Amino acid sequence: MRIGLISKRFPPERCGVGDFTCRLAQALQARGDEVVVLTARRNAAQGVPSLAAPDSPHSSIRVREVELSRWNGVAEVLRAIREERCERVQIEYSGYAWGRWGGAWRVNALAWRLRLAGTPLTTAFHEIYVQWGRSPKAWLISSAQRVHIALLALAADEVIVNTAERASTLRRWLPWKAGRVVYRPNASNIPLTTIPSARRAAIRAQAGAGAADMVVATFGNFAAAKKYEAVAEAIARLAERLPVKLWLLGDWRQADPRYVATLRAQIVALGMEGSTFWSGPQSSEEISAFLQAADIFALPQPDGHLTRSGAFMAAAAHGLPVVAVRNDANQREFDHGENVWLTGQSSASEFGAAIAHLAANPDLRERLGGNLRRLYERRFDWPVMVSPHEERETAPSLARVAGGRV
Repeated sequence: MRIGLISKRFPPERCGVGDFTCRLAQALQARGDEVVVLTARRNAAQGVPSLAAPDSPHSSIRVREVELSRWNGVAEVLRAIREERCERVQIEYSGYAWGRWGGAWRVNALAWRLRLAGTPLTTAFHEIYVQWGRSPKAWLISSAQRVHIALLALAADEVIVNTAERASTLRRWLPWKAGRVVYRPNASNIPLTTIPSARRAAIRAQAGAGAADMVVATFGNFAAAKKYEAVAEAIARLAERLPVKLWLLGDWRQADPRYVATLRAQIVALGMEGSTFWSGPQSSEEISAFLQAADIFALPQPDGHLTRSGAFMAAAAHGLPVVAVRNDANQREFDHGENVWLTGQSSASEFGAAIAHLAANPDLRERLGGNLRRLYERRFDWPVMVSPHEERETAPSLARVAGGRV
């Protein structure tokens, strides 16, 4: 099948959804589909097709740059879809990448034009809407986002979301098409690039960690909602009695500079500056190496949404023991003490206690990491994500089994 993937951002631009779209295109190609990616124009070229090579000289994804930032670009996108002979279109959609208020109504116009033209459309929501807030502004934004999302879902032949809770929500909204609301967890954007033990030791030394140190890593886009400060404070408390280091992996340049400055100031105030390593922007191969050199992965985001977290999936693909926040509604594939270690909330005290417990139990760390990696390969890896929906829904990893969940 000839599939057109639409993503506002795409490599070489650094973006979680853009990276996800790139890996998705590679997985679809490996499955045997033809893929063209339509992404926002970065220069004056008139939508000339090119080849993208994210992280690998062997990548050969066909990319066509089009106007995605203005209303007058809708006609151009439709023309590109016709010229590329796309049999199906899939929009990988995160509203805040398209508009400052968390959505872009021109995407609704594009979706309905595709529906009227008879082109099968899948809309994959990486985010849906913010919760209603106390202020009138927050209430209006959330209400507008709900209408925007509902209309996009109505226009699509298939709707994809990345948490079980979001799938249930949209199935309630659209009961007549509940069977076409698909739960698709995110997969890792960081392929495993195995390193030898000597390289692991060298990476740890480069980042200021010795063989006896317990390295706690976290990874992501440094959004304030991720609550990195909870892990920083937890590590500072543990450092009084354990040889522990904190690795902050990822590129902070697109984050809110005020939050990054606050986090840096907190680390200095805690006396953790000498025990904290900031990787800065790295290739996926380098991030893979850092993950393999770490001992524990901490995911302090309070919502505990594991299946929509690319950072969590990267840790899972690399077999790291993960400490995360409990969220029963969105963690049906996971079991505390078997493949993850869950805390009641995102706080320095609870994360500190969890990290100390794992640090004192190497066998438990090995079991958690090994089980999580096997679960990832069976349930979340890219070949599974592009398998037919029916196969994913009936996968053994979702079935209740004697003694608990897989």
